[in-house]
Amino acid sequence: MDLWWPFLFIAGAVALMLAPIMTLQPNKRQEELIVLRQAASQLGIRIHLDNSNRKKTAIAIYSLAWPTAVKINHWCLKRQDFAHDLHFLGCWHWNSDKRPPEAWLLPLKEILKTLPPDIIGIEGAIESLGFFWLEKKYQTTLATIEMLLKQSQEKLLKSTVSSATHIKFEPKN
Repeated sequence: MDLWWPFLFIAGAVALMLAPIMTLQPNKRQEELIVLRQAASQLGIRIHLDNSNRKKTAIAIYSLAWPTAVKINHWCLKRQDFAHDLHFLGCWHWNSDKRPPEAWLLPLKEILKTLPPDIIGIEGAIESLGFFWLEKKYQTTLATIEMLLKQSQEKLLKSTVSSATHIKFEPKN
């Protein structure tokens, strides 16, 4: 019986050394997100994380650069769990006082009506248009996100050109 103690002690020491290393390895869900985000990057979609929500986890924002430079205020709409008269189109809440150009409000309503439930926000900025996406497996796909971003940009830019508002377009270098 006394011969087993050294082996148990060595096995315990090895387990104590390997346990922290094993916890640093990504789990299956994290590996899936790595692959998904790398694929998005290859499509020209940028991903950044938003920690401004009240939940513990950050929400990924998938954004696509504008095809032409657009000078606008940064604006953001987030889907709420309830509809209210003060919200934009029922359940969409402006995240700040800044709004998109007036010409964009009608096409923005059309865009919001077509968004799947796992896209919980949309933001416009000088450099890109982005969706807050929950990245839930087997719902919206990356191809759908890319298509929706491109279609949304096209609708917004087309409404700007047709109404000739104060937005300035500059060719990209």
